[in-house]
Amino acid sequence: SGYPAKSRGIRTIDLFSSNSAILEVAGYVDIPSGKSKVNVTAIPKISGTVKVTAASSGMVASEVNVNVYSPTPSQVSVIVPPTPSDSEVEACLMMLDSGTPAPLQNEALVTLSSSNTEIGDANSSVTIPKKSYFKYFKISGKSPGQFTLTASGSGLPTGKSQISVLETKPSSFYLSYVKPIINYEFPLVIQLVSSQGGSAVSYEPTPISLASSNTSCVQVLETVLIPAEETEALVFGKGLSTDSVKLTLTSQGFKSLLTQITPAPISLVIQIVTEGRFPAGETITVKSKVLLEGKPVGGIDVNWKGEGLRYFKSKTGSDGIAENTLTLKEKENNIEASIHTGGTGYLVAKKTIIGYKDIYTLTVSSNAQVSIEGSGNYFYGDKIVLIAPVQASMPHILGLLGGRYYFKEWTGAVESDSNVVVYTITGDEKQISIRAVYAEDYLTVAVSAVVLAVIAVSAVAARKYLPRVLKFRSKPKPKPLLKG
Repeated sequence: SGYPAKSRGIRTIDLFSSNSAILEVAGYVDIPSGKSKVNVTAIPKISGTVKVTAASSGMVASEVNVNVYSPTPSQVSVIVPPTPSDSEVEACLMMLDSGTPAPLQNEALVTLSSSNTEIGDANSSVTIPKKSYFKYFKISGKSPGQFTLTASGSGLPTGKSQISVLETKPSSFYLSYVKPIINYEFPLVIQLVSSQGGSAVSYEPTPISLASSNTSCVQVLETVLIPAEETEALVFGKGLSTDSVKLTLTSQGFKSLLTQITPAPISLVIQIVTEGRFPAGETITVKSKVLLEGKPVGGIDVNWKGEGLRYFKSKTGSDGIAENTLTLKEKENNIEASIHTGGTGYLVAKKTIIGYKDIYTLTVSSNAQVSIEGSGNYFYGDKIVLIAPVQASMPHILGLLGGRYYFKEWTGAVESDSNVVVYTITGDEKQISIRAVYAEDYLTVAVSAVVLAVIAVSAVAARKYLPRVLKFRSKPKPKPLLKG
């Protein structure tokens, strides 16, 4: 059915070439048991087309047309990798016919010559074996520039290739860096470059000195070492203010580099946005948010720390939020989220989430007849603001006489002489008492009593010495006499 089928035993396949003078094949080949194919070796002799037939008892025969070609080399090509000065590279000489490999019928000697041996040179000659079409050889780069390599041989086309010799010996530096942000580390890559501007390597370690014109603005390492046979090194700096600074790179035998760096006053923050308190034992989702200049940042790895957290790391989405799950224990659950800001720098956010279980009863009282709110039932972590009046009038006649209470202090679960306190429910005691203590002021009452007494005495004295007022009764009018 056209699908490969494994042989159930050794299967012998007979092979026939329609013209053995063009292509010779073996008379037969065996396909091993359990296999569906086998490779066959054929020997091409002269150019032409033949038909190869494969047949086996009880099976349908198969035929294939085979074209044997004998290309004549019409092109000599030299493949050369980038050639550095003061070094050798391996090149390849190839015989081609319209881009197709053209194996030689006989061994051939190919002569190689350079147009300028002071820039570059090659082996004086190479031999391409019979039935082969390529040969590797060495090219020596001596000094920066270009030269032409010519390849020629008896009965072969002449090939020419223009070769560039590059200056790879380092002579200066190239510095690339991420724009620094105030209070965060930023990476700098120092690369060795040649006089032609390309990457370069040194066979010895290269020490480089770095100097900031204002270390209160930008701090960098004073020295960095590029290892032997390496082209670059990574270092970290730190921006401290928005002032511009000049950074100078120097090394013996190298052209120095001077660049200007100006840190940006950008704001990167991380916040844990989960708020509130939850029943102990529950598993909740906690969230952190990363903002850059007040806008959410996606794709940032957030590191988590804290007992009960499921993940050690999560990534922010397009909304800048990274999520984790937290199984709450009773009372405080301290968690931490951080992001890497480069080098050894991290930006950290911390949060305490309360897991509540028991009810706490708070009783707020006073030694004076003063009403203070706050008594009630609470959970662990609740915050209660207690406000005691600074002063209050005494009840009844004492109050009318000016008697007052003045706040002195809190006692019990709170010890403070401020009349306003914030109390947080903590600890293991479920019954909590807080008492406001007032001092009594009777001075005003005493003064008022003295004043009233003086007034009373004065009134009595005044009455004693006042002149008497004589009152006369008027004579009544006579009643009229009755007539008759």
